[in-house]
Amino acid sequence: MGRVGSCHDIAATESFFAVLKEEIGTRIWPERASARAEVS
Repeated sequence: MGRVGSCHDIAATESFFAVLKEEIGTRIWPERASARAEVS
């Protein structure tokens, strides 16, 4: 549950994950290190 006045934080977070999901989709990496390198 969010705090009062944190709607801007939630919107920014949702926007970030929407862009991330759009760019990488449902791609599967062979190991966690390669996925982490791709995202960062």
